[in-house]
Amino acid sequence: MRYSSFKDAMQDGFVKRALALPFYRGLLPLLRRAGFARPSAYDWAAFYLQRNRIPVTYIADVGAYDGETAAHLLALFPNAVAYAFEPAPATFAALESRARRQSRLKPFRLALSNQVGIAVLNVNRSPGTNSFLNSLHSPEMELQLQGGAETLERVECPMTTLDEFLAAHPEFQPQLLKTDTQGFDLHVLEGARATLKNHVRAVVAEVRFAYPAYQDDTSRLDTLDAFLAAQGFRLFGIPAATAHRATHRAMEADALWVRDVS
Repeated sequence: MRYSSFKDAMQDGFVKRALALPFYRGLLPLLRRAGFARPSAYDWAAFYLQRNRIPVTYIADVGAYDGETAAHLLALFPNAVAYAFEPAPATFAALESRARRQSRLKPFRLALSNQVGIAVLNVNRSPGTNSFLNSLHSPEMELQLQGGAETLERVECPMTTLDEFLAAHPEFQPQLLKTDTQGFDLHVLEGARATLKNHVRAVVAEVRFAYPAYQDDTSRLDTLDAFLAAQGFRLFGIPAATAHRATHRAMEADALWVRDVS
């Protein structure tokens, strides 16, 4: 395909796709070694799994948003296929568009939880805050999100468990599980007990330290750590945290858990 301008190429994603692989596998590691960029929980997961010679053929990306994280993971694991789960219509459309350009990315408009049925998703002003939980409009979160957690509409979404999904897709046996579901992550993990036991060797989950963002938020670090410890995982590391813009307290981060090699 020819592009009439650089702007058109950028909008189509051609330039971004062309630069992604050498950036993630070449320039970014150099920047990190030089101290200009910190390794992410995904980089630590790749380090752990590769060091222990654990081949990664499948990745489960729960709460995949537009697929940017999945693209990063596929660059880190060039022999893997990512199954990406995203329930919100608009962000799923972006994910599906990305998947048309990336054969190793498989999109599913599904919510994952600890039960099967239909769930109602709160679609918020800032899509990154979409959640099955109602937003908490505390002064701290209002200052941080600038009204982004305001719910604009509610949409019904099909919901299943990761264990049920694997039963229907026996080829899918993920060694790496990433979950970022805006406070819903414990429910995702509860519905993946068999998957965690039989297949998963590393889990990356968004965790919260302060200023709960949702009613009945399940993503606190102590909550997820206790559950995963009971499944045989140990906390490996938390590379970096996002701080509140006013108080500078650590708010949230991506944490990595691993199941040690026996």
